[in-house]
Amino acid sequence: YAAGRFNYGIALARAKRFGEARHQIELLLRANPASAEGHDLLGNLFAAKGSVRAALDQYREAVRIRPEFGRAQLDLGTLLADLGDVPGALPYLQKAAGSPDRAVHEEATQTLRHLGK
Repeated sequence: YAAGRFNYGIALARAKRFGEARHQIELLLRANPASAEGHDLLGNLFAAKGSVRAALDQYREAVRIRPEFGRAQLDLGTLLADLGDVPGALPYLQKAAGSPDRAVHEEATQTLRHLGK
């Protein structure tokens, strides 16, 4: 159930059907509030709509649930940096740079380099 909702939410987001994707992920999180991946994806959906505060809340929840989740660390750090909170972003970006996920590692490293860190 949860994996199906998550995958369906991703498919809807890729099709730019953000409202429907958000609904699917919110249903997923009602059933499984401990889904770090669900919170991270919901954060991305909020960020895409310009709902920065809601996106930050979702990213923080994903990191709280699973501190080693590199993608959520990266998303939170990147959004904080984009908002001008570089000092707040650095710990998340540095943790993401240590991720075993190569794509997360590379993106975090590049963002840190861009910030001069």
